[in-house]
Amino acid sequence: MTRFFTALIFLLLFLPGPTHAESPGTSSSSSSWNPLRLHQQSRALRTQLDQLETNFRQLPAPNVTSQTHGRIGFHGRAQHPAWLELDLGQSTTPEQIVLFPARISDPAPGDPDSGFPSEITVSLSPTSGQPGTIIAQWREATPGEGITLPFLKLHPVAPTNARYLRLDIHGFRRRQSSQFFSLGEIVVLNQNGQNIALGKTVTSSAEILNPPRWTNQNLTDGHLWCGQLTGPQPSPSNGYHSVIAANSSEVPKWVEVDLQKDHPIDEIRLIPARPRDYADITGFGFPPTFRVLAYTDQSPTNPQLLWQTPPTGFPNPGDSMVTLPIANIPARRIRIEATSLWARTGDYIFALAELEVYSQGKNIALNQPVRSLDQVQTPIWTQPALVDGYSSQRRLLDWPTWLAAITQRQNLEQQSTHLSAQLQLTQTQFQTALIRSSFLLAIILLTLFLIGLLWQKRRLHLARIEVRERLARDFHDEVGSRLSHLALVAELAKNETSNPERTHQRLSTLADSARETIDSMRDLVWLLDPQPGNWQTISQRLEQTARRILEPAVSNLTIQSNPPPTDLKPPPVEWSRDLLLFVKEACANTARHSQADTANFTLDWTPKNLHLTLHDNGIGFDESSPQFQPGAGLRNLRTRATRLHAKLDLQSTTPNNGTTLTLTVPLP
Repeated sequence: MTRFFTALIFLLLFLPGPTHAESPGTSSSSSSWNPLRLHQQSRALRTQLDQLETNFRQLPAPNVTSQTHGRIGFHGRAQHPAWLELDLGQSTTPEQIVLFPARISDPAPGDPDSGFPSEITVSLSPTSGQPGTIIAQWREATPGEGITLPFLKLHPVAPTNARYLRLDIHGFRRRQSSQFFSLGEIVVLNQNGQNIALGKTVTSSAEILNPPRWTNQNLTDGHLWCGQLTGPQPSPSNGYHSVIAANSSEVPKWVEVDLQKDHPIDEIRLIPARPRDYADITGFGFPPTFRVLAYTDQSPTNPQLLWQTPPTGFPNPGDSMVTLPIANIPARRIRIEATSLWARTGDYIFALAELEVYSQGKNIALNQPVRSLDQVQTPIWTQPALVDGYSSQRRLLDWPTWLAAITQRQNLEQQSTHLSAQLQLTQTQFQTALIRSSFLLAIILLTLFLIGLLWQKRRLHLARIEVRERLARDFHDEVGSRLSHLALVAELAKNETSNPERTHQRLSTLADSARETIDSMRDLVWLLDPQPGNWQTISQRLEQTARRILEPAVSNLTIQSNPPPTDLKPPPVEWSRDLLLFVKEACANTARHSQADTANFTLDWTPKNLHLTLHDNGIGFDESSPQFQPGAGLRNLRTRATRLHAKLDLQSTTPNNGTTLTLTVPLP
């Protein structure tokens, strides 16, 4: 059996654990057996994930917004070649090309979930429709990767200057039995961070038109699936709010920003309001029709019309920013003039969260003076709130900052996914290691138990041998010597038959020795009987022994005992033997040497100890006296008290003050 358990432990210790190939983590097969190390690894991974969660809260989170404007993007068929061409208007050098997927918050029947291409080649050409210089290529590393991207950011491999940007689509998505691709927006940033693709013309070889959801021009209209370019910081304000009009005829209402001097204007962004202290309504107060006017220092009263809503109207943008491309027109004041008002229940208003005016990639309207025809003045509806850099919900960012933040978040999400998988694997390994360790520990404990059992069995066997040998010695010493004495006395009595008196003495001695031999035999037989394990039997035996030895020697004997405890385990035979022999030795000393006529023997049982007292009124002794000669009796008493781990106290004085023996024995 021992060999079996040894072999099993060896097998468990050297059985191979998980290998590196089974895990994206760093835990080795050796550490996968160590529950403590795996627990430490789990705690470290949780700490890293908590830190990532903290970093997430400091970065913007792109979410699909309600696209109430109805313009989703571009939808194309799978054909060869399948291309899109963007006319940038003039030769330019792109710094970044950003491709947004078409994602829908309210998909219509038949709308694809996502058709972002799986392989794209980007090139620049000086001539429309002609092959150009390839500046970027991309292919998804794993199937379906492009579908989950918030956007695809491409950097030209080398600075290239040209007018026409071309996208060649090589990888398509499958929908039932057909293939297709789709895009939401194309953003081309120059060195100033300006989107030079805004409002530019797009042609294609593979368009599937379904206005207004799917058209070519949706690729450059500035509408993104994720709405506005915002960070995580909450907004302190709602924006600008006009005085409430009782009817729709109270127009126009206007608000304008003073840029302090003439600037060349490239782009204007209107951020719809979404007040935090009102019902959650996107596009709150956005005018159905409006104009954008520019005033210069040279013509402060004769504005130039930069943009106006088409005759077909302007759908409410909801939570999307409205981006208007401006052809580098100079202006000092930019006015937004509402020619019709947003209808509420029974009244009409004009409201905007933010007005941004870009020149060479910079928002020059930030914190500039604002004027309006009228306004509602509250702590969070103010004129300065129109140019404070916040929407009604969060802080607004420029293109480079927002793209960098989303890219960082995407990298952190990949790390989080990797760490989560690693944590799950580590926790699984920890549970497995814990089970294995528990099983191994159980086997070790079982083995130790069996070894201990065998050792205990061996120890008990040796103890029994020792007891038998000791009893044999006792039998030889007591019974053997007494039998020899009996034989000697009998021989003497036989040889002295001529002297009747002498023969009578010999026979009396022979009878006494025979009785003592019988008593010794009874004691030895009692020790060999299992009944010594009964505490009541032990108490009775001690009383009987004291009575048998003391009654012939003293005329007045008192024996007292209270009931012993009954809830203790049986004592060892050796303990019973030593206690019995101690009582015999003590009583024999009193009977032989005390010359007492009165003796008291008391047994006081407690739950933990036995208090034994033997008192006589004999001649006593003085151990400090030079004439005192200690005999074997006292030495035997002290030896047996030591074996019993007991405390022995002897009180005796001379002359004629008697002796008191007290023994305190801890119960086994």
